[in-house]
Amino acid sequence: MPKMNFKRVLEALSGNISGLSSSSSNQNIEPNFSSTLTADQFQPYKISRHGFPYRPTAFAYDPVQKLIAIGTYAGTIRIIGCDGVDRYITHESDKPVINLIFLNNQGALISVCADDAIHLWNLRQTQPAILHSLQFNRERITCCNLPHGSKWLYIGTDKGNVHLCHIESFTLSGYSISWNKAIELSQKSHPGQVIAISENPCNESRIIIAFQCGSFVLWDLKQKQALQRYFCNNTIHQVCWHQEGKQFMCSHNDGLISLWSVTSSAKPLDFQHLILYNKSLREAQQATTPIEKVDWLGCTDTESLVIFSGGLLDDYDSQPSITIMQGKSITVLEMGSPVVDFIAVSSTPWKCDNQDPTDILILLNKELVVLDLKTPGYPCIEPPHALDIHDSPVTCLEFFLDTDATLLPTLQHIAALKPHNSNSSKKAWPISGGESKMGDYEGIPELLVSGHADGSVRFWDATAGFLKPIYKLRTYKIFHRARNSSGDEEEDLCRITNIALCTHTQTLITTNVSSTIIIYKLNASEIHTEISTLSVNISEEIGILAPPSSDQNHSSNLVGLHGEASSNEELNHAKSGSFRQSPGFQSNFLCLLSDDGTSPPMSVFLSVDTVNNLLSVGTIMSLCVIDLTQKSLLFNVNTNNVLLSIDGKMQISKLRAAGDFVVNLCVGDTSPLSLPNDGKSPLGKFRGSSSNDSDQPRLNECVTLLTFSSTHLRKSYNSMIPCLWVGTQSGCLFSIAFNNSDRRNNHRVAILPLGTLLQLNGAIVSCVFMSSTGQVLEGSTKLPSQLASEEKADHDHDTTGDASRDIQFMVVTSERQVKTFSFPGLSCIHVYDLPLECGQFIRSSVDTLMSGVCSACYTSNGHIVVLTLPSLNTLLNVAYLPTDERIAHTFCFTSDGQAMFLPTPTEIQRIAYYGGIHENVQELVGHLFFPCPDVEKPATGFLKGLFGGGYTSLDRDSLFGENVNGKTKSIAKLIPGTGGSSFEGFRHGEFSKLKNQVVERGERLGELEEATQRLHDSASRFSAVSHAVMLKYKNKKWYQM
Repeated sequence: MPKMNFKRVLEALSGNISGLSSSSSNQNIEPNFSSTLTADQFQPYKISRHGFPYRPTAFAYDPVQKLIAIGTYAGTIRIIGCDGVDRYITHESDKPVINLIFLNNQGALISVCADDAIHLWNLRQTQPAILHSLQFNRERITCCNLPHGSKWLYIGTDKGNVHLCHIESFTLSGYSISWNKAIELSQKSHPGQVIAISENPCNESRIIIAFQCGSFVLWDLKQKQALQRYFCNNTIHQVCWHQEGKQFMCSHNDGLISLWSVTSSAKPLDFQHLILYNKSLREAQQATTPIEKVDWLGCTDTESLVIFSGGLLDDYDSQPSITIMQGKSITVLEMGSPVVDFIAVSSTPWKCDNQDPTDILILLNKELVVLDLKTPGYPCIEPPHALDIHDSPVTCLEFFLDTDATLLPTLQHIAALKPHNSNSSKKAWPISGGESKMGDYEGIPELLVSGHADGSVRFWDATAGFLKPIYKLRTYKIFHRARNSSGDEEEDLCRITNIALCTHTQTLITTNVSSTIIIYKLNASEIHTEISTLSVNISEEIGILAPPSSDQNHSSNLVGLHGEASSNEELNHAKSGSFRQSPGFQSNFLCLLSDDGTSPPMSVFLSVDTVNNLLSVGTIMSLCVIDLTQKSLLFNVNTNNVLLSIDGKMQISKLRAAGDFVVNLCVGDTSPLSLPNDGKSPLGKFRGSSSNDSDQPRLNECVTLLTFSSTHLRKSYNSMIPCLWVGTQSGCLFSIAFNNSDRRNNHRVAILPLGTLLQLNGAIVSCVFMSSTGQVLEGSTKLPSQLASEEKADHDHDTTGDASRDIQFMVVTSERQVKTFSFPGLSCIHVYDLPLECGQFIRSSVDTLMSGVCSACYTSNGHIVVLTLPSLNTLLNVAYLPTDERIAHTFCFTSDGQAMFLPTPTEIQRIAYYGGIHENVQELVGHLFFPCPDVEKPATGFLKGLFGGGYTSLDRDSLFGENVNGKTKSIAKLIPGTGGSSFEGFRHGEFSKLKNQVVERGERLGELEEATQRLHDSASRFSAVSHAVMLKYKNKKWYQM
C-alpha cells in the first residue's frame, strides 16, 4: 500500500492558512442594514393552544350558541366552536376544574375548581376574563346546577347543605336548604355530601336533592319543606327527570338505574339493568361497573331515549361504554378510554319539551367523540379541529413557510380526493358556534409537520394562528414489517426522529429510530414504482486523503430489491417489486445506516440540497454525503479524524486561537466505485492523523448541525459556491465546498479543495446566512430557475465594481455563544455570551420582523432570549417556560416572532414574543359570542293545562333575594375579577338587548295605533252610511219599502 505524503498536505495547508490569514486581517466589514427594534416591543404571549385537552375533568355545552367547554386537571379551559374558533383560558391557580356551566346564550361561563372557588367568565370580549369569583370558606363544593333561563345557581356542599348564588351579582342568598331539614326526623346519621341537584322541568319550585348515603329528597322551594323522601341502599351518581316532570331516574354505583314517581316514595317503579336483557350475563352473577351518568330524553315521533355510561361487567378486560336504550332496542358502544362525561345535542334547551336529540357529545379521557343519532349504526362525525394530534405520540415537530403557495393547496387537493370513510358520518360538525375570521388572513401559508411514534408524518395547516389537519403519510407502508414483535408503540421501529422538507421542490426526507432514511416526492397522481435501497456502514470510512482499501467495496452497496440485507434491513426491509403508491408523498429511494453492519446509530441529523440533489447525514460518529441523482454515496468520514487531520503537525489549540484555517478535501469527477487510469482512487479508506498523534486525546465530535448554503468563500470567486457547513458537539464549525456538474446523470459531484473551520464555546446549535441588506438567505434550497438567474447576474457582474454585492453575513449559535461573521474573509463582527444562570441554547432562529431582523433563542432553563442583528444587543431575556424535556425536544421557532412546542402529550402551544405580531393575531381569533335569538319556552296546551300538566313558574328573585343578610359572608367571599372593565361591556350587551326590545315594542305599538285608526275610520264611515239609510227609510211604512 503506498504511503501518504503528509509533507505535501501540510505545505498546502500552510499556503491556504497564510492566504486566509491575510484576508482575515483586513478591516471588519460592517453590514449596511440596521435594526429599529426596541426592548419594549418584546414580551412573551400565549396565542393559542391546539389539540385535545390533557386530562379532562369537566364538560359543558351551550345549546343556543353551539359551543363546548372542556376543563382539565391543570386548571385550564378550552372553548371550541366552529372551524377557526378555539380559545384557551387559564385560572390563576392550577387546581382541577370540577364543573363547567354555560349561561346559555348569554356569553358567560361558570367554572368550579377544586379549591372551592366559583368563577364567572365573560366570553363576549376577544380574550375571555373573569368578572367575579366566589371563594367558599367553611364548606367544600361538591355539585352545581343552573336551570336554563334561571339567574340562580344551586350549589351543593360536602356538609349536605344547598346554597343559592345570584349569577349577576355573584352573591349568596340568605335562602338555603340545610341537611337537617331535608332528612327525616328519625334519621340520626348525617346523610353525607350532596351528590346531585336537579330541578323539575315543569315545576320550578321543586327540586331533587341526592345525598351520598343513598337518600334523596323532593324539596318544595316555595313551601320550604320536603314533599317526598326516598331511600335506596346504593350510592347515587346522577338524577334526571322525564320531560313531564312526573317521574325521574337515578343511576347507582352497582350498575342499576331506578325509576321513581313524585307521588310515591315507597319503592321505585322499575329497574333498568343490562344484565336483565342478557341471560348469560344474568347467570354470571358478577359485579358491574357504576353508571356515572344517565340522561332521559323525550322524542316527538318515537319512544324516549335513555343514555348512560358504564353498567358492564366489572372484570379485568372490561371496556368503558356508552349505552343507548330506546324501547326494546339496546346499543352498547365500547369506548377506547374512560368516559369523563357526555351531553346530548338537542333541538331545544328547555327540558319540559321534547328533546329530539340529533347527536351525542362524548368526552373521553383521550378524545372527543361525536355520534350521529340520526344515522343507523351511530357513526362518528369527523371534527374540523386538530383534536387527534396524540393518536400516536409526537416525536418531532417542524415548521415551514409555503412561500410559493403551492405545497399547501396540493396537499389539500390530495386530501379532498381521499374517499369518504364508511365508518364516519357525512353530517356537518354540530359544534358550529362563534364567528371565525380565518378568511381575513392574507399572509404566507404556514405548514406544521409532526412525526409520530407509529411511523406516520402528519401535515397541518397552521395559517392565521389555527391548526387544521390536512394530510397523513404512513411511512411504514413501504416496509414488509413495520412493528416489532412485542407491538410496543414506544419501541416501534418506524418511530420518526427527524424531518426535512423543501417546499420549493416538494421533497420530504424522514428518518426513523432504526436510522432508515426515506426520500419522498409529492405527486398528485397514483403510480406504481420500485424502491431502491442504499446500505451504508458508517464505521467504514470512504475518505479523501488515502489510497484505496481492499475491503472498501462493501462499504457502500446499492442493493437490489432482492439483494442481501443487513440486520438493520431485516427490521425495515422495503417491499419487493413494483407496488402501488397513492397520490401524495411517494418514495422510490431509501438509505439504511448501520454501525458495523449490526445496529443503527444512535442519532441522525439531516440536511438536503434539493438544487444540487445532495443529502448530508450526520451521526454520533460520522458524516456522509449521498448523491440523490445517482443514488450513491459520495463519501463517509469520521468527524474526529477530519479535525485531527486538519491539525497535522501543528497544535490544534494554536489553530483554534488563531481563528480560521482551511482543510483540503477533494474528490475527483469520476463515477462511483471505479478506479482511474493511474491506479489511484479518489475514494478510499480515510486516514486520520499521523502515528505520533496517537497519544493525543480524542475529541467528542458528534455532528449537531448540517446546513447547505451558497456562500462567497473568497473574493477571488466571482460566484457563490455551494457549501455544506458541519457543526459538532465540541463547538467546531467547518465547511465543505461542492462543484456541481452539469452532467449529473453520468458524473459525480466534485468536492472542491476549500473549507473553513471555526471554534465556538459549546455545541453548534444553528447557522444562518444573511445578505448585506439583512435578508435571510435560503442557501442552496432554491429553484433551479432562481439559481440560473443568480448565476447569470454573477457572471455579468464586474468584480472590480461594488464589492457590497458579494458581502454575506453568518449568524452562528452554540450552546454558550452567538457570533456574527462576514463573508468573504470570515471576520468575527460581534459576540454574545449567554449568562450561566440561563442554561444553554438548544434552539435558535433568525426572524425577520416588521421593524428589523433579530435572533431568537430558547435555552434549557426555559429562557427566551432575543438579540438584535448584527450587533447582538439584548432585546428580551425572560424565564417564560418550565424546564421540561418534552418542551425542549419539540420547541421550534416559526415565523413573525412566534414559536410552537408541546406543553402536554396531547397539545401544541403557540406563543409570540413580539408584541406587533400578537396584536395582529388577536384580530384574527374571531369571537366566541355571536348574537342569536333565544329559543322560546314551549306553550302549554289547553287540555294539558286543564288536567294539571302545565308549566309552573316561580318568582325566584322575590323568593331568594329578600333574605340576603350578612351571614353569607362567613360562608363565601366575593373576589372581583381581573376583567372588571369588561363587565361594563357585558352589561352593555344586556342593556342593548333591552333597548332593541323597547324599540321593537315601540314599532309594534305604532303599527297597532295605525291599525286602530284605520278601524276607527272604517267604523265612522259605516256609522254615516247607516245613519243615511236610517233617515231615508225613517218615515216610510213597511209596505212602502
